[in-house]
Amino acid sequence: MKRSVSTIGGLLLASALLAACGSSKSASTTTSEAAAGIQKDAAAAALVPEAIAKKGTLTVAADASYPPDEFMDADGKTVIGMDVDLMNAIGDVLGLKVTVSNAAFDTIIPALVSGKFDVGASSFTDTKEREQQVDFVTYFSAGEGFYINADSKNSFDGLDSLCGYKVAVEKGTVEETDATTQDATCKAAGKPGVTVLSFGTQNEANLALINVFFYG
Repeated sequence: MKRSVSTIGGLLLASALLAACGSSKSASTTTSEAAAGIQKDAAAAALVPEAIAKKGTLTVAADASYPPDEFMDADGKTVIGMDVDLMNAIGDVLGLKVTVSNAAFDTIIPALVSGKFDVGASSFTDTKEREQQVDFVTYFSAGEGFYINADSKNSFDGLDSLCGYKVAVEKGTVEETDATTQDATCKAAGKPGVTVLSFGTQNEANLALINVFFYG
C-alpha cells in the first residue's frame, strides 16, 4: 500500500506562522537560497514567532524516502524534492534560512511536539487525531492507492479486497492504520485477516514488494 502521493497537509507550523503563509535517521541539511522572483515579505515575516525569528532558521523534518515529494539527492546527504522546494520558497518569503533533516516518518510529529523541529514537510495526511497534536496547512490533495509486483496475478479494489493478503506499509502512516483496521473488519466478517508488516521507510516497503515478499 502506498502513502498518498502528496496528502492533505504537510506544513506543521506555529499558529502565528500559519497566517503567514515520526528518532531521526541519518540527518542531512539543505540551505534556502533566494529563488528567482521570490523576495522577503515584511508583513509575513512580522508574523513569524519571536523564537524562530531570533534564531533566523526554520528547522524542517522530512522522511526522504518518498520521491518526488521528498528524497535524497545523488550525494546521499541532501534532502530534495517538491516539499523541500516549497519550504525553501517559504523561507525566502519569511526571511529565514531553512534546514531540512531526514527523519523517520513516525518520529516527525513527536519531534514537532517536543520542539526538536519547527516544521514537518513530509506528505502528511491531515487527520483529526493528528490535529490534536499539530496544526496543518492544506496545500495539496491526493488520494491513496495500492501497487503490486508487476508479475502478480492478484488484483485489489479497495480495503475489502485486502482480506487474506500481506500488506507492506510505512510505520506511522494512515495506510498502516487503514490496513490494521481492515484486518479486524475482515476477521469480524469471518474472512482471513490482513497481515500488516510495517517498515521504517517507504523505500523498505517498496523493496519488500519488489522482492515478492508480499502479495499486495
